[in-house]
Amino acid sequence: MFSDDVQLKEIMDTATNALCIICDAQHVTKCANFWCPECDDALCTECNSHHSLSKASRHHSVIQIEDYRKLPTDISSIVHHCIEHEKTLQMYCPRHDQLCCLLCISTTHKDCTGLLTIEEMAKTSKSNGLLESLQKSLDDLKGNIDNIVKDRQMNLANIEHQKTDIYSVIKCLREKINSHFDKLEQEIRKELKATGCDLKMKIEDLLKELGEKSEKITMLQNTIVDFKNHASDVQILIETYVQSLSEDDRLKQLSLKCTLNEGIEGIPTSLVSFGSASVESSTRSVEIKLEKNRQAQIISSSLCPKSVENIRSKLIREFQIPKGKSNEYNINGSAIFPNGKTIYTDCENHRRLVILNKDGSLDCEIPLSELMPFDVACIDDKTIAFTAWDSSEIYIFDLRSKWIKNKIKTNKVCFGVAYDNGMVYYCNEEHLGVVTLKDSHLTTIAKFDKLMGYVTTSGELVYFTDYDTNSVLCFNVKGQKIWEYKDKTVLDGPNGVAVDKNGIVYVASENRHCIVAISPDGETAVNFLSSADGIETPYKINCDNERDLLLVSGYYGNCSLFRII
Repeated sequence: MFSDDVQLKEIMDTATNALCIICDAQHVTKCANFWCPECDDALCTECNSHHSLSKASRHHSVIQIEDYRKLPTDISSIVHHCIEHEKTLQMYCPRHDQLCCLLCISTTHKDCTGLLTIEEMAKTSKSNGLLESLQKSLDDLKGNIDNIVKDRQMNLANIEHQKTDIYSVIKCLREKINSHFDKLEQEIRKELKATGCDLKMKIEDLLKELGEKSEKITMLQNTIVDFKNHASDVQILIETYVQSLSEDDRLKQLSLKCTLNEGIEGIPTSLVSFGSASVESSTRSVEIKLEKNRQAQIISSSLCPKSVENIRSKLIREFQIPKGKSNEYNINGSAIFPNGKTIYTDCENHRRLVILNKDGSLDCEIPLSELMPFDVACIDDKTIAFTAWDSSEIYIFDLRSKWIKNKIKTNKVCFGVAYDNGMVYYCNEEHLGVVTLKDSHLTTIAKFDKLMGYVTTSGELVYFTDYDTNSVLCFNVKGQKIWEYKDKTVLDGPNGVAVDKNGIVYVASENRHCIVAISPDGETAVNFLSSADGIETPYKINCDNERDLLLVSGYYGNCSLFRII
């Protein structure tokens, strides 16, 4: 009996606990305490000790079996081994969008190029902020769903209120119609009564008169003998009276008639309803915060990252910014509008904004009087943000009215500026900061003793240059430093900075007259464009990741537009 209880307990423990796969292969039943994701095996404490010492598995990241059980099914069900060869999946094939083992490479994927190790993919994903961006995207998505549910519930409540209001309007209209028809009915009744009384009076007057005549005739009939001598006179009287009766209009047959208004008669057929119920839609009241194409670009660039060694460019056009009052330029800033037009800041001499069409021709110039615009960012096709030399303010400018809509005060002179998803990022003399455009709230991302440079963003990462230290830095929006690249032989006088959809960072090196490309992890840098490509004193650069374009703006008004391939 005792042994049966022990066996029953063992069976119950086995049913509720994972078994060590190695012990089970030796026909030994032991509960597992650990899980190796790379081996896809459950291990007991003893086998885990051997597992951690083995050369083949000592670097595997083993987790507690309790933690493994807490993983979502979608995560825990991911296969780590090749089903065909039972080997560990180590590589990713961009051509087939498939994970593969080493044997797969020698067979199915032997002609494929651009294969990447899973480790390299994971490293690239971390370096370009994929995980942080995905986390923010999930938070945004959850917030969007909550906002939409709340908005739809409010919409339902509003519809109920609208129905009640419409019912009240219909009832009020019905009461007005009833009241009006009651009034019309009373008026026609009054008119009918008056007309009837008039007819009755006329007939009664005639009857009275006829009665009086009838009495006289009766009297004449009774004394007819006495009037023999005057027969002719009586005959004349009778004939005259009869003649007058025949001509009397009161003898006409009178009737009472009511002619109804044609509009009222047509109501039952022409008026078929009180109205009609319809649906009226307006612009949505809930704001969707998910960034357009941002997640798709980041995921795509993480799975199939291009390295700085194999990126190439193709020149689309070179153009010169139109001259102002003098032949001198001070082009410090530029930006690309969503519609493809471009805008430039001509700082000291001309104090103007210059907007060019997509083909490089002049669209318009906007003089700024006392302000010397330094850098510019496009908020939309009709609104920009710009900084000004020797000013601590960020200016929000409406291009339609050519008027400054808002001034956002910072504590020090501002230099570079960038816009992304409702946020304006900036560099001033002592810190890297961000402004919420909706309420002008300022947040400091990172502080410095001295800073002068340009800024750009990609997902949850912020990139900026420091001219004085010849460096480019990458921070996340929480203020944590991700990496810093500093090499004067490569970067000498760094100005504008831009990031493409692959996470590759481009920096304008003013003194070397070139554009430097830096890997997403900040480890590798190469000369991407040089003076041989027409680059001279580059100041601001911009990436248009929707069109794979790179705009290079030179200090002296010489600009080039490249396609990144």
